[in-house]
Amino acid sequence: GHTSGDKLLTIVAQRLRSCLRKEDIAARLGGDEFVVVLNDLGSDGVTAKIQARRIFDEICYKLTEPMDIANRQIHITSSVGATLFPSDDAAAEDLLKQVDIAMYQAKEQGRNVLVMYEKDMQERVQNLITLEDDLRQALEQDQLLLHYQPQADHDGSVWGVEALVRWQHPRRGLLGPLEFIPFAEENNLIIPLGRWIVTAALRQLRAWEEMAATGTIPRVPIMAINISPREFAQTDFVSRFTHIVHEVGVAPGNIEIEITENLLIANIDDAVNKMRELSELGIKLAIDDFGTGYSSMRYLQKLHLHKIKIDRSFVIDISEHAGSTAVVEAIIAMGRSLCLEVVAEGVETAEQLQHLSQLGCVRYQGYFFSRPIKSDDLTSLLAKPSMAAYSTVTNETG
Repeated sequence: GHTSGDKLLTIVAQRLRSCLRKEDIAARLGGDEFVVVLNDLGSDGVTAKIQARRIFDEICYKLTEPMDIANRQIHITSSVGATLFPSDDAAAEDLLKQVDIAMYQAKEQGRNVLVMYEKDMQERVQNLITLEDDLRQALEQDQLLLHYQPQADHDGSVWGVEALVRWQHPRRGLLGPLEFIPFAEENNLIIPLGRWIVTAALRQLRAWEEMAATGTIPRVPIMAINISPREFAQTDFVSRFTHIVHEVGVAPGNIEIEITENLLIANIDDAVNKMRELSELGIKLAIDDFGTGYSSMRYLQKLHLHKIKIDRSFVIDISEHAGSTAVVEAIIAMGRSLCLEVVAEGVETAEQLQHLSQLGCVRYQGYFFSRPIKSDDLTSLLAKPSMAAYSTVTNETG
């Protein structure tokens, strides 16, 4: 409530003043932001930075001490951005911009951190602003596209595909998801972006369902779609997702939602409820990058899972390191005991495939079978009896 919030701000102000000297100034800039001016820190930049860091470290420490508010102990963190002046004849407005940029850098580094402004920070911020504008235009101007990576059996027959977004940037060319998805997560653009991915993937699935009905392809592949933590956390995620499913007109049983282990940690009860609702609709559920986060056996039993995907980091060196082999073997055994499908990601060599097969894994995904490819190429692949017939095409086209 407002009363408790005001009390917290008052305590912060008091603790700030207790850390400052007579010649220093502290003021509340607005909201939960305070500005501090430290005067006469020294005759050179190095001395000034050392002095400033000492004072701000003390401030951060003071602010971590518990606060008694409304009969409760409250703990807070602080993020500090700082700049030196006079510097390059910067005006007051420029100084505030600099410390704001540095402060957000401190937040990104985990909070309770002091970051001193550097000139290249401004360029990085400008690049991010440009990226945000470009990504908004990409959603409006049809610059996004999906590639699909097959999931295959040992003999190369395709039973599922994973939809992976690409961005055909007008200046930078074709961008992979790692170049813009993390940014979209941070700036809430992942919500409209995720909606576009789901809609585009399900429309392609509908096309494959129609082909299967006419015998053009032998069967409909399971369409796996990655859902980001921020998307999944939306209170209306299930209703929005199912609305798209019904609008496009695809069979829920041909859809698989992939989430990461770390998503479950944030709010396990919410995840369980949403996953139960999706499972009841017939939608399959998988945990991606399994083994890199934290999964309790008790939680796994409650999650209505269909599949777990072994993270590629364990597959890469499986033939060389006993530790990776032991982890993969344990995951396969656990999956079998819980009646879950197990897929190994990142399979790139015949040696990895053989090792995984010997451990009992029967389904795979990786460059050994195929890179992510366009829908037309994947349609051709689905019409073939095995991946072996497609390998010459991928070699010829690169």
